Amino acid sequence: MTEPAEDDGAGSDPSMMKTTVRRDGGHWVIDGRKSFITGYKGARVGILMANSGTPEKMAATMFLVDLPNPAIEIERVLDTIDSSMPGGHSALTIKGLRVSADQILGEVDKGFQYAQIRLSPARLSHCMRWLGAATRAQEIATGYVCKRRAFGKLLIDHEGVGFQLADNLIDLKQAELMIDWCADVLDSGSLGTVESSMTKVAVSAHFEAGTPTHERLFATWLRSWTCTLPGALSSPR
Repeated sequence: MTEPAEDDGAGSDPSMMKTTVRRDGGHWVIDGRKSFITGYKGARVGILMANSGTPEKMAATMFLVDLPNPAIEIERVLDTIDSSMPGGHSALTIKGLRVSADQILGEVDKGFQYAQIRLSPARLSHCMRWLGAATRAQEIATGYVCKRRAFGKLLIDHEGVGFQLADNLIDLKQAELMIDWCADVLDSGSLGTVESSMTKVAVSAHFEAGTPTHERLFATWLRSWTCTLPGALSSPR
């Protein structure tokens, strides 16, 4: 769904969508640009959202598109700080993409409603990835300070080090409880829009609070990709 900012396209506000779709006989024709499309390179199928409304009333429709398609060109794979997503994040140009009516995902003009349904589970999946990355960083940091010596003793025996890791452990447990609470709300059949928003804010804050501790404990070793922490800490950011 995301579009280039230089086109004043859709980002967090989907009503700004510039990619358009129009009927042409028994087909639909899509034109526009997209940005930060994760995993496009190498994908075999994609979900494409386009503006199917009118100037008076905004609406969107989703289409299932077989990939690659000659009407969709990769402008470039964006240079981002994360490296965990296969295929990277692409900027795309869509010119005269013809799709048939049976490629419509759901109903015409219902794209925003469908996107809203998946919003909360998508937020929660981010939170679970962040929790996993933060937990792994905590494990690595704990193992490191229990074997690394400085000033005549193990790092863990320096009182301030243990305090920082204890604070991180508290944050991790709070994040875990927030995720469990939100998942329970979704399991009850609720959309969980408010609850997932609260969880995403809280878990990201816990992650950001713990990251400086890991960076301080590892110092220059964190600059090396021989340590797994740089990827674990940079990808969620």
